[in-house]
Amino acid sequence: MADYADAKVLFDRGILFRELGEITKNAPKLRPLWGNYFFRQAVTTAIGDPGVSKTTFTYEMLTRITEGKSFLNIVPTEEVIAVELDYESGDSLIAVRSDRLGISEDKHFKNLRIFNYGEFSVEILVPLLKEFHKQFPFNLLVIDNQLTAFNTHDENDNAEASTKIKLVRKLAIELDCAIVVFHHPSKANQDGTRKGSGAFAWSRHADICLNFNATTEEGVVEIDIVKNRIVEDKTPLYYRLMGEGKFDISDAPTGSKRTATQIDNVQRCILEQHGQWERGELVKVVEKITGESTSLIDKGLRTLKYSGRIKSPIWGRYNVP
Repeated sequence: MADYADAKVLFDRGILFRELGEITKNAPKLRPLWGNYFFRQAVTTAIGDPGVSKTTFTYEMLTRITEGKSFLNIVPTEEVIAVELDYESGDSLIAVRSDRLGISEDKHFKNLRIFNYGEFSVEILVPLLKEFHKQFPFNLLVIDNQLTAFNTHDENDNAEASTKIKLVRKLAIELDCAIVVFHHPSKANQDGTRKGSGAFAWSRHADICLNFNATTEEGVVEIDIVKNRIVEDKTPLYYRLMGEGKFDISDAPTGSKRTATQIDNVQRCILEQHGQWERGELVKVVEKITGESTSLIDKGLRTLKYSGRIKSPIWGRYNVP
């Protein structure tokens, strides 16, 4: 935590208290890595029901997006270089997961590294992660799972949990990376941001909260965005457990909800329409290409605007770089 002397330096430079326009003009763009789930310098929590295969899900996701491939029909927006801190799996279990995913032991993932020494907490690893980042500049750090990864005395202590997530946030900003922390649900079986076990501080301080929910349809899992303070999109994503560690995109069990894949397709289409546009003209072009509704396209425009990926200098006009 910074102290008075640090604040005094900023005060003497005249930048401790700034005009709103100065902040918005010079603010860096938000940099999404994968859909509206992982952003550089942001913390995402992911809480999964038993049986949704979230650890195997994580391995397949990482092995795909670190090679620039789509996962659940969502394409990474930049090259992903990832480190997985796996506190749940020994070498044998990791080998079994790799075999289920059809990954040969000779396969080399140049953009992915795994840590699975459970005796070393995240607190111990922080200086080593910073040192490793100099030789392997990862932009995605996955921690699985919250309870075993940190040196926690009382899981229900909000003050203690706050120090942990502040440590994680500081690391995300310093290394300019997205950090995803997986966790288990509470025994009380609550929903929303209260789904996770232990202190609520993790959900309160996280930028994005994802819940992996088993649905009424066998084998279909909902990724519910219960909190997203970076962009307004909270459209759920559904996947189906295919067996043998495989996952596939799925429609909503009711067939009535939009899915995050639709939003992602709309956003990618918008980003391909380079130039200056009147809103109505741009909506017509994207509607013709994607077949999606005007309201969904408007939602995609707002999400891209809020994340800084397109500009709207005048209401109703958009600049797509």
